[in-house]
Amino acid sequence: EEFSGLCSQLGDRLVAQWPTQNDCQARQNAALCYLAAGDLAKVAQLWIATESEVEERGLAVGNQSASSVHALALQSLMEKVAVLRHAIDHVDDAVDAPLDSRTDTAGAAASETKFKLSALYDKYCEYAELLASQGELRTAAYYASRTPADYQMAQKGSADALALIKDRLR
Repeated sequence: EEFSGLCSQLGDRLVAQWPTQNDCQARQNAALCYLAAGDLAKVAQLWIATESEVEERGLAVGNQSASSVHALALQSLMEKVAVLRHAIDHVDDAVDAPLDSRTDTAGAAASETKFKLSALYDKYCEYAELLASQGELRTAAYYASRTPADYQMAQKGSADALALIKDRLR
């Protein structure tokens, strides 16, 4: 347990170097530290940030559509997360715990502070929507189920995009 805490601290220090040094190597080293610590929340945040950069680079090349670049980056993220979850036998207490065992805070803005994996839950929602649009309903339902029952994902023009997707998959 001490080892994982120290690895996580080192990763935090490396992350703090980005704004000052714009160092890609520091980001990769931080990800390795979080991986060694088994800290899914922190490594997922790094991978999500990297996904956005990969999309930007893919769009700059210009040989694929924006939706194709986004789908490929999202697929890559989901593969990495799935491998890590399996490797560390991650159990998401927010998904597996009964609703009444957690404190109730209403609204999508509260979801970000209530759930440490909220950024990952948003990506699960995006991926489920992408899979559903391709007819992969069973896999889409699996990814939608990886989010807590009371998690809300706010989206432009919609109160709770995740609830809409879950309803559509029923």
